[in-house]
Amino acid sequence: MLADLKEIDIKNLSEMYDLGSRESFVSLYMNLEKTNERFVEKRKKACRSVLKENSKLIENFDKTMQTIEKYLVTNDGEDGQKEHVIFASNEHDFFKAYKLGLPVEDLMVVATSPYIQPVAQLIEDYETFGLVILDSTGQEYMSFPLAK
Repeated sequence: MLADLKEIDIKNLSEMYDLGSRESFVSLYMNLEKTNERFVEKRKKACRSVLKENSKLIENFDKTMQTIEKYLVTNDGEDGQKEHVIFASNEHDFFKAYKLGLPVEDLMVVATSPYIQPVAQLIEDYETFGLVILDSTGQEYMSFPLAK
């Protein structure tokens, strides 16, 4: 089922971080409409080369990526889905995945906390708003979710 942007707990995600300031969280944004099949493999290779000096970080990264890849294989795109957004860390026993109907650019970040900027931008861009109409005969309230 596609996730509503309101279901993404930005506050909770923004408060998560690695106490040792190690790059232990993987954030993956995959645009299903235009992602190159090799995108994840290329980013994995690049991230591994940066982390290669620390065997614990490499081990955590590899296990985290295995969890992410297993999820991607078992969770095909749904009707209307344009995006996979995944935040994961094997070391912190953390995994959150969202299927969105809104596209963002492909991105994979390994950092000390989940990289939430693209999701925060979507929430800001597609904010729900309301309209109240008042006149001498009554009032009416209308809500417009996910309108840009």
